[in-house]
Amino acid sequence: MKISQILLMFLLILSTGCKENTGNATEQNNVNATPEVLEDHVKNEIYGSLSKRYSKNVIEQLYGEALEKDKKLKLLDKKMRHIISDSLDQKIESYRVYNDVNREYWNSAKNYAKTINDSLVKKSVIEIFDQLEKQYDKRVSAHEEKMDEIDEKILELNTQKTLMKLFITAPMIENYQKNELPDIGELESLIEDYKEIIEETKDYTTFKK
Repeated sequence: MKISQILLMFLLILSTGCKENTGNATEQNNVNATPEVLEDHVKNEIYGSLSKRYSKNVIEQLYGEALEKDKKLKLLDKKMRHIISDSLDQKIESYRVYNDVNREYWNSAKNYAKTINDSLVKKSVIEIFDQLEKQYDKRVSAHEEKMDEIDEKILELNTQKTLMKLFITAPMIENYQKNELPDIGELESLIEDYKEIIEETKDYTTFKK
């Protein structure tokens, strides 16, 4: 399934999720509860400090809370971090070292060949080592294909993890939006205060005839 199709399905689920009522009341309350990492907002902390705290890390904060509350998700996250580390540090490293040694040899061999004074001998030696390098490339072609495939899988897994974080945290921030929307009355009251003061200033900003 293409990522665009996954995103479309997610948006449909998200838009209709609030209409569904499944499970008992306690479970439903937990599902719809404000995320704990955002409860500081409910406690009326100063917005400036909240903005500084959450402006860059709110998704990671929410995802971290989801990990702590979902053992299956936490295990999956651990597996993802392990396979990336394992791929880079262990299973790939032996071939990378092997390939680096060989590449260094071919480069050195060509540089040595270039120091030969006899031009005909030099040309022949360079051609021989070019052929030897091509034979090596053929020998490791299957390994190179697997390395390319691993690189693709690493990118694919990173994409999936990003999608997971977005899909998991979207309902959490939606709960925050629904549960913690401030009373509009405060804003309306402030507007009225401004209107009143503005009217009072007009006594001093109008030319009297």
